Amino acid sequence: QTQIFSFRMFQAAFVFVVLVATVLTFTNRKTSAGEASSDAHQTESEKQKSAQFKKFQRSFLAVSLLAWFSDWLQGAYIYDLYSSYGFSQEEIAQLFVAGFLSSMVFGSYVGAMADKYGRKKMCTAYALSYILSCCTKPFNDFNVLMVGRVLGGIATSLLFTVFEAWMVCEHQNKGFHPSLMSSTFSKLTAGNGVVAVLAGLVANASTVYFSTPLAPFIVACFPLTLVSLLSLTWSENYGDSTVSVCSSLKRAWVYICSDYRIVSIGFSQALFEAGMYIFVFIWTPALRDIDFVYTDLVQNNLGIIFASFMTCTIVGSNLMELCMGPKSSVSMYDFAMFAHLLATFALVYSSMTQDTYAMFALFLVFEVAVGMFYPSYSMIKSKHIQEEVRSTVMNYFRIPLNAFVAIILLRISHFPSSFALLMASGMHLLALLLFYKNMSLLKLTTEKEKEACEITQKRRLEDHIEMG
Repeated sequence: QTQIFSFRMFQAAFVFVVLVATVLTFTNRKTSAGEASSDAHQTESEKQKSAQFKKFQRSFLAVSLLAWFSDWLQGAYIYDLYSSYGFSQEEIAQLFVAGFLSSMVFGSYVGAMADKYGRKKMCTAYALSYILSCCTKPFNDFNVLMVGRVLGGIATSLLFTVFEAWMVCEHQNKGFHPSLMSSTFSKLTAGNGVVAVLAGLVANASTVYFSTPLAPFIVACFPLTLVSLLSLTWSENYGDSTVSVCSSLKRAWVYICSDYRIVSIGFSQALFEAGMYIFVFIWTPALRDIDFVYTDLVQNNLGIIFASFMTCTIVGSNLMELCMGPKSSVSMYDFAMFAHLLATFALVYSSMTQDTYAMFALFLVFEVAVGMFYPSYSMIKSKHIQEEVRSTVMNYFRIPLNAFVAIILLRISHFPSSFALLMASGMHLLALLLFYKNMSLLKLTTEKEKEACEITQKRRLEDHIEMG
C-alpha cells in the first residue's frame, strides 16, 4: 500500500507541475495576445517590424531547440554505452573528464573563431563536430571514444555560446526592441525543457526498439543534420573580423580584466553551473539511497522524476517572462538574484533532510530556480558584453566551470550523496554572495556611469593594442 501511494505521489507531482507550467504558458500567451491586439494603434511600419521579429524568433528557436534536442538525446545513455563496452568506472570517469577538459581548453579558441569567421558558420560547425563525435560511438575502443569525447566537448562549448551570440547580434542588427529579447530567452529555456523530455522518450524508445544503448547516438545524427542545413538559411554576423584569432583572445581577456562586472558575471555563472552539474551527477543516488524502503520505487520512476524536473524549468522560465513585461518594475538582476537565493535554499535543505519526498520537493524547487537563471543571465550578458568579443568572452566564462566540474567528477564517487549536495549548495552560496556583492555595479543605469565605464574599457583596450 505504501508503494502504491508513493508511486502515485510521483505521478501527482508530475501532473501538478505540468498543470502549473500549462497555466503559466497560456497566461503568457494571453498577455502576448493582449499586446498584439494593440497593433491596431500601431503604424504600418511597426506592424511590419512585429511580424519580422516573430519570424526571426521562430527561426532561431527552431534551430536552437533542434540543437539542444540532439544533445539531450545522448545524455541519458552515454554512461550506459561505455559500461556496456566493459569499461571500468574509473575509465568512464576519464572519458567524461576528457569532455570537460576539451571544452575548457578549446572553448575559448572556437569562441574567438566565431567572432572572427562568423557565428553562423560555428553553429554549422557544432552540428558537424557532434555528428563526428556520434560516429565514434559504435567503436569499442578507448582511444576512439576519447577522440569522440574531445569532439563532444568542443561541440558543447559551441552549443552554449554561439547560438546565443548569433541571436543577440542579429536581434540588435535588425533593430528590435531590447525588451523583446527576454521573451526569446524565456521561450528558449521553456522549449529546452520540453525537448529534454521528448529526447528522453525518444532515446528510451530507440534503445528498447534496437536493444542497444548505441541507438540514441545514431538517432541524434538526424536532428544534427537538420541543424547544419537550417542554420545555412541564417544571415551571418561577426564580432571583430579584422583581428586574428590570437588577437581576439587577448582582446577579450583584456576586456574582461578591465571591467570587474564582467568578472563577477563570469564567476557567478560558473559557480551556479558547477553546483548544477554536481546536482545532475548526484540526484539519482541521493533520492534512491536516502531511504532503502523506496530504492526500487525511485529507480522505477526515474523517467517521471526527470520529466518533473524539466517541467519545473519551464515553470521558472515562464515566471520570468510573466514578471518581466515591458511595464514591469522587476529587473533581470532581481530575477537572477532570486534564482540564486532559491537554488541555494533548495540544495542546503536537501542536504539536511532524511525524507525522500521532502528531498524530491526541494529538487523541484531547485529546477524552478534553474529555469529562472538561464534567461535572466542571458539578458544580463547581452547587456554587458561587447559585441566584438561576445563569443570569446562567453567561452572564457566556461573555463572555470569546466575546471570545477572536472575536479569534482574525479572525486565525487568518494563522497556520500549528502556531502555532495552540501558541496553543490556551497557553490551556489558563493555564486549568490558574489552576485549580491556586485549587484549595484551591474545596475549602473545612468548615462554618465555607462559612459565612464565604456571610456575606461576603451582606453585599456587601446593601451593593450599599442603594447601588442
